[in-house]
Amino acid sequence: MTFRSLDDDLRVDIPQLDRRLQLVLPALFEDDGTPTDAAATLGFSCGVISPDILVGGWDFEGELGHAGSLRIAGLRLPKVGYYIADDDSLRSATSKLCGKIPKWPTSLEDVVSQDEESSLRPLSAKAMRRRVNCSIRDISIVKDVLRVNDALADMLVAGLKASAALVDAGAAKAAASMALREQQLAAEIERLVGLALSKAREVACHCLTIVDIFGRYRAVPENRHKARLALASATLSIRKIAVRWEAGSSRNAGANYRLKKISQMLTAARSFIEAVTEHVGADRDGVTEWWSLINKAVHPKGTNRGDLEGYGAIADIVTTRLDEAARTLLFNRQARAKAVDAVRAIDTFRIFQLLHSGRLQEAVTLFPWLAAPCARFPDFAGGLADAVAVLLELQRCRTILRELIVRTHGNVDFDNQSAPVAAERVTIQMARRSMANVEAMSDTLSRNAGFATTTRDFALSHALFKAQAAGAPLHDRHLMRVLQQGRTDWASEQASRDPSTLTTTRAAREASAVVMTAGPERWDVPRFFGMTAIEFTAASVQTILSTSRRGRDALKKRKTKMEMEPDLDKSIFQLVRQMLKEADPSEEEVSRLLKRARGDESGQGSMRLGQAIIKAHKSARAIALEMRLASSLHAAPIWRMMQTGFDPSVDAAPAADQCVPAYWYNPEYDLNCWAAFQGAVKSPLSPSVVSLPATRRDALMAELAAFATWAPTLIAALNPTHQTARILTWMAHGFIGLAAEPEFAALR
Repeated sequence: MTFRSLDDDLRVDIPQLDRRLQLVLPALFEDDGTPTDAAATLGFSCGVISPDILVGGWDFEGELGHAGSLRIAGLRLPKVGYYIADDDSLRSATSKLCGKIPKWPTSLEDVVSQDEESSLRPLSAKAMRRRVNCSIRDISIVKDVLRVNDALADMLVAGLKASAALVDAGAAKAAASMALREQQLAAEIERLVGLALSKAREVACHCLTIVDIFGRYRAVPENRHKARLALASATLSIRKIAVRWEAGSSRNAGANYRLKKISQMLTAARSFIEAVTEHVGADRDGVTEWWSLINKAVHPKGTNRGDLEGYGAIADIVTTRLDEAARTLLFNRQARAKAVDAVRAIDTFRIFQLLHSGRLQEAVTLFPWLAAPCARFPDFAGGLADAVAVLLELQRCRTILRELIVRTHGNVDFDNQSAPVAAERVTIQMARRSMANVEAMSDTLSRNAGFATTTRDFALSHALFKAQAAGAPLHDRHLMRVLQQGRTDWASEQASRDPSTLTTTRAAREASAVVMTAGPERWDVPRFFGMTAIEFTAASVQTILSTSRRGRDALKKRKTKMEMEPDLDKSIFQLVRQMLKEADPSEEEVSRLLKRARGDESGQGSMRLGQAIIKAHKSARAIALEMRLASSLHAAPIWRMMQTGFDPSVDAAPAADQCVPAYWYNPEYDLNCWAAFQGAVKSPLSPSVVSLPATRRDALMAELAAFATWAPTLIAALNPTHQTARILTWMAHGFIGLAAEPEFAALR
């Protein structure tokens, strides 16, 4: 394992991040969703090397890799490595220097392996299912259906499109029912009922398209009797749906009767759509005759030969009854063929590429039905898209945790899992001993990479800024002094050997948020927005997997709310323990977790621990965002709300540092806010557009005014642009610079 020197700091991070943000990935689709002619590969100019564009622990396979910036961890970036061509010289060079660049998976096992290795291993599946009714493998299976891009993928696409249409129809029907209850004008009620009928017809047509794909394009083996029974059962269901829609279309009936029929029709359609979206892909999970599950889901007792008496041969049922349903729905053969062709024209392999490489925002913008409810993921309102967002956020959580462990343990060799941790743990006591004098400082910096990293970061800390602004002495080549003059030629190695600088740094560290908030179980110096490795993992896993419906198994056992909670927190405890075990070869963090939970593996102790950590470290910013996400579910999908960007009238402040999966729908959600901060540095006394509480806003403006007074040369040299605002936004996601310092995080 190789580590960067003390002077490999912002001068490395910011240019790398700038180059990364300027990187344009291949456009796999046109704006209308049709595939482009472009190959899914990147070309690089001569002289580009991997640390210029690739991030250790994210773009490389395996753990952290051997190069690239370890400080750029926790960013919500696409995984560039997949787009490097197999014959690109960069791939071969990087394999020798930095670790292995991943390739697109070619089988289900590859998809599952890549997803589980970077998030949660198979041992976590049971606990995750208890929490959110799905596992990482379940998400990988549905992604693999898209990867294969066959008739099964067509059925999945048709099912998700039908589910999206069902949501719209339900909203239209609810609006019509509300108008009827409020006794609005007859013309308005008639208009809303007509709209509900139109939306319901779209649902029925989507369902019929599913059956067309199911039967006519060999989504199942035709020579199997159970497959034919399932097809016949689905066809009869479509016929019933069409008949109920026809009853609701009668203008001779009253609005109440018509809405009742529409409701019955949508209920039947929902059962059919959920059967398809839940069981498509079950063959990849060991179910050899998955189509029979659709038969049983649509008709709980299943369709058999006796049920089909009077209808003739199964083939006649499919043809005759489908044609009858289509005529009822005014869905002629040309329209049916066009609908099937539209589904089959979608390149699901390229959709898989977008999802697998972290380009979720692009995928959902192009294909909104990816965020439609999916019975395979019943706890996620956004279906497959929400499930992928959770997977990506778990992967991000894992990279942050690994970086925390590297910093805390000093030196960790992830390539040798059995290797003992040689360096001393970086704690407050260890830092005090190391900073006792210049000789001890130099010795620890040379042999403990974790301490060197925290020292490098602390040079730009809020605590040291306050000390230097108050007149505490620092070496002329210290980062703070040089930056104050608008230059970048600081020399941290040289400054660290200055006794006065060491005295100032030691005093500032003792006054910092990390030391002032330390306790018996919080001695570690490395933090992610104030949280230690254990605290971050516990708080993040609970945040990522928080749901409104909770787990199905827990609901079965539930009698009262209090009886449900311990079981759910036990699952979180197991997931946290497993993630710590996988990320820490020494298993020291697991031992500390058990000790901190008072050795109680039943979940009772971990419940109290988890709740305390959430209460202590879940910021008001994250809470405000989550409340907005929850309230928006009734009005618009989460992904659509996130696309609108930062709303100063609702959002308290940026919260991208929190592990909220919805940020994957718009990783630059906070851009407008950070652009405002950037402008406020130039004019610190101007009113902020950020809707913070008055006291916090005033404190922030006072800090910016003090910063401008402290470094007028630097302020004059600053040239705020859209790209620099983007860099600030991304720096606030992870470990880089001032944005991740606990005291500044509390201030904003």
